[in-house]
Amino acid sequence: YFHDVDGAGHSYGPEAPQVDSAIAMVDRALGALLDGIAARGMQDQVNIIIVSDHGMTPVSPERAIVLDDYVALDDVDVVDWTPVAAIAPKAGAMERVYAQLKDAHPQMAVYRKGEVPARYHFNAHPRITEIVAVAAEGWTITSRAQVNRSRATNWRGGGAHGYDPDLESMGALFVAAGPGIASGRVLPAFRNVHVYSLLAHLLHLTPARTDGSLDSLRAVLR
Repeated sequence: YFHDVDGAGHSYGPEAPQVDSAIAMVDRALGALLDGIAARGMQDQVNIIIVSDHGMTPVSPERAIVLDDYVALDDVDVVDWTPVAAIAPKAGAMERVYAQLKDAHPQMAVYRKGEVPARYHFNAHPRITEIVAVAAEGWTITSRAQVNRSRATNWRGGGAHGYDPDLESMGALFVAAGPGIASGRVLPAFRNVHVYSLLAHLLHLTPARTDGSLDSLRAVLR
């Protein structure tokens, strides 16, 4: 795992020159890895798969959803803030908090547990809070205190991820090469849960049961 691109993206935003520099650094590291494999005569034995775990989109102080503009923070525990806020109302406050947050901001969708869109796979687990709020692309769910801290430090923006996975900006990288991989193939977008099935196949292992399938990536095989 190389953290450089993610760190630069968070700090400066995905289009910043610092991200280009981070990409160049990771590219050199991958080049050293490939050179080492070749120097050992193993290029016909090793499959290389390069992935990223998420995309990145710009965020700024102008696109902030201040939660305590709509609900008293004393009424809730915010387990996670943004871009998917996990909100646990205090005893007796559930319906009041939900009513205050539902449709409170046009760039924030608010759901009761069990009513989150099925494609998010985020409804049944016991650790999911009773209220889930999802920010629109590039928006940040935050508090007035955090807004004030950002102003004090003159924060002007950066990058973030964790938004709707169907957004183009959340798309991830997939590059593969090696003796088991066909050359020159270009695939349509696919869910990253399928990468595990490909790895198991290339390693001649029986995969555990998952939501992934080799069928989605069979076209890359030699």
